[in-house]
Amino acid sequence: MKMKFFFVRAVLFVSFTVMFISCLSGCGGGGSDPLIGSSGIPRFAYVTNHQENMISIYAINPQTGQWRYIGRQASQVYPISIVVTPSGKFAYSANFNNDRLYIYTVDTATGALRYGSSSATGAGPRSLAVDPTSRFIYVANYTGNSVSVYAINQTTGALTPGTDIAAGTNPMCVIVDPSGKFVYVANEGSNNISAYTINQTTGALTAGTAVPAGTQPVFLAMDPSGKFIYSANLGSNNVSFFTINQTTGALTATGSIAAGISPISIAVDPTGKYVYVANWGSHGVSAYTINQTTGALTAGTGAVSGMNPIHIKVDPSGKFAYASNASNIAGNSITLYTINQTTGALTPVGIIPSRAGSSIAMTTGSAAVAFEPKYAYAVHGAGYVSALSINPANGWLTEIAGSPFLAGDHPSQLAIDPSGTHVYVTNAYDATVTVFTILPDGGGEIQLQATVPTQFSPFSIAVDPAARFAYVTNRSSNSISIFTINYQHFQTLVALGTIAAGNEPTASAVDATGRFLYVVNYGSNDISVFRINQITGNLTLQATTVAGAQPRYIAIDPAGRFVYVIGNEAIIRCLEINQANGTLVAVSVATTVGSPDSVTVDPTGRFVYVSGGSGDNVTAYSVNSATGALTPGTATHADYAPWCVAVDPSGKFAYTTNGQANSFSVFSINDATGTLTKTQDLITGMNPYFIGILGSAK
Repeated sequence: MKMKFFFVRAVLFVSFTVMFISCLSGCGGGGSDPLIGSSGIPRFAYVTNHQENMISIYAINPQTGQWRYIGRQASQVYPISIVVTPSGKFAYSANFNNDRLYIYTVDTATGALRYGSSSATGAGPRSLAVDPTSRFIYVANYTGNSVSVYAINQTTGALTPGTDIAAGTNPMCVIVDPSGKFVYVANEGSNNISAYTINQTTGALTAGTAVPAGTQPVFLAMDPSGKFIYSANLGSNNVSFFTINQTTGALTATGSIAAGISPISIAVDPTGKYVYVANWGSHGVSAYTINQTTGALTAGTGAVSGMNPIHIKVDPSGKFAYASNASNIAGNSITLYTINQTTGALTPVGIIPSRAGSSIAMTTGSAAVAFEPKYAYAVHGAGYVSALSINPANGWLTEIAGSPFLAGDHPSQLAIDPSGTHVYVTNAYDATVTVFTILPDGGGEIQLQATVPTQFSPFSIAVDPAARFAYVTNRSSNSISIFTINYQHFQTLVALGTIAAGNEPTASAVDATGRFLYVVNYGSNDISVFRINQITGNLTLQATTVAGAQPRYIAIDPAGRFVYVIGNEAIIRCLEINQANGTLVAVSVATTVGSPDSVTVDPTGRFVYVSGGSGDNVTAYSVNSATGALTPGTATHADYAPWCVAVDPSGKFAYTTNGQANSFSVFSINDATGTLTKTQDLITGMNPYFIGILGSAK
């Protein structure tokens, strides 16, 4: 009789002073946001994580507006603002607590940032802006009451400082007009906006006349034509608007309009028709329509998110808006909105998990980001992990030099850090998690970094999509171990504590928003639903849902709408996720051939794959995009006992671990139907249990 094993696929107090609130809102990138790159297709997003001294990197899906976390870059002390040059070649972060500007080269293919050097600024650098030619960068120094000027080396991105120029009191935001002739600075402490003319040869600034704004102007935005400028006034809860003299750059105040409570950030869409304001105090975003003749604003349909937005960004396509949130309510997250192209109205459509963020920058290019498979990692019951390289053309596997690598006693499952830097392996018999580092430029080789204790019989491990927290189910202890992922200590798992689960918790998964953890309990025939505290990572039990006979495997679609569960019965269950509280509602079932072993969803959310059952097959199912219901497709033979099935990040290839054949099978995926065609069987070590696939952006 074939043995059954159980696996989970690894995928991918609110009390601010007014000054601190304003210091969180990142004014990087200027107000007009010229398109970065060769066209307007969004590719990568960068978010400064000031509390963790890093910059998070995301790939953007231009069709859905969703982001996929792909890595991070260390950025020293308190990075508060970030900007990418219009050429797309370089990125700069202003680090508020050490008075420096950090310089990065942007890998336009992968989105990675490569640190180059740093440059001293004035005291308290707060905001950055680059001129449209990518030749000059300007820094508003909050405590230094000045603007620093630099020339950009077009080859290296290195900066040559010019002469600082005086600003008003506490300059919060600096922007450059689309013609590259003028610079404007919002001075929070003196309640005005300074205007400057740019020397087109040196980038040096000549001061013009400062004009009054509202109380505590903290953020500026400009329409793409360079005719109008808008100021978010934190203290007077309104937005001021001005016209720009196209010859001299002088500003003329033309009016103001009420905003929400504590407006802290403002953005103009790329068409120049709409303005959006993030209101920290009233938990939402205000929307306005621009009068194309006068620049005056008319209130439109905004959105109340129930969160505390501190930065608002419109994507270069003008289809989506993003608000980074900071509060105990919102935690570390980014709200995604769609923009009605006719009215400018906002509709919240999702939550993007994030670390503590403040400023957002984006790049564009000639094509959307694509992914390709890179490496595969598999656990074997004999106590080791095998590492394999993947041919991106056909998906075939080749074991890399040095593989296999010793793990703990009886490893059962693994998870790959979403940034692609670490592998975490649960070891059932010695109650530990082994932490491996994926060596940079090492061809997929891994190196033991640490061994972290858990409770008895750790089984599955789930990492949230922003790589903040990890959760381990302890099957014999009926508990979940909670860890933070400490970036300052090389992704080491830091134990936070444990929480009770159901009877024999096995598989687990975190939803796409990073807000909920789902755990299937084999012994109590149910699913535990936990809410994740977005700041601490701690868990709160929300509900328990019946899940059929002995559930052991769970998968969530990439949009975070549906959950699929299999157990010791010949069906696969589909449940819908309540987006407000994470609870589950059963919606449908589909038949399987015998009692299946694992389930996974492809990266597009169009297909579900179930392995095992009678015939040692992998069966493809088509997903109804509205209901999540499954329609069975073709079953494809794998090898003896396909215990785990996984799909690579590109959605082109599928893989099974064949536990009693001691092999891996590789399949190509038909993009139209989801049907699998087996292309390779690779003999491997004893009892491969579980496989995880690592991909990279391109």
